[in-house]
Amino acid sequence: MFLTAGYDDDYWPSRAAALSAYLRGDPEPLVALASPRAGSAAAAENGAAVYTAVECNDAPWPRDWAVWDRDDTRLARVAPFETWDNAWMNLPCAYWPAPRQRPQDVRTAPGALPAGADPRGRAGRGGAVPGGPGDEPAAGRLAAGDRAGREHARYRVAAPTAA
Repeated sequence: MFLTAGYDDDYWPSRAAALSAYLRGDPEPLVALASPRAGSAAAAENGAAVYTAVECNDAPWPRDWAVWDRDDTRLARVAPFETWDNAWMNLPCAYWPAPRQRPQDVRTAPGALPAGADPRGRAGRGGAVPGGPGDEPAAGRLAAGDRAGREHARYRVAAPTAA
């Protein structure tokens, strides 16, 4: 519930209001935030399944829990906010049965921005993203997910359009 606020400041007001109400003795807004949303449960589950499949297939994750535990314990000392939530979200990759892919080389020339990068820092917030609407000649497009999946923008390649 609070992890999403680390990815998107649009969540801050609702989380702050819920915590404030809780501190004043009213737990209901906090309970409401933590409660599952029946109308979006299927979409959220599908989003999690897609995320897991992409993460687990795209890189050679460690298969030994001892490696995860050692690495995340070290990381949690300097970055405690997200370390363990991220570990639990990606832990299925330790047991993923399908062969892992070799990571793609996505480096750019020194000083160049990756395709789809918004130099104004507005990707995923409805801003004009190079390769998105209004910049159709570009083949790359940064596609922001729905609100539940927006914390991990996905890069997709669109067919180039005629200039």
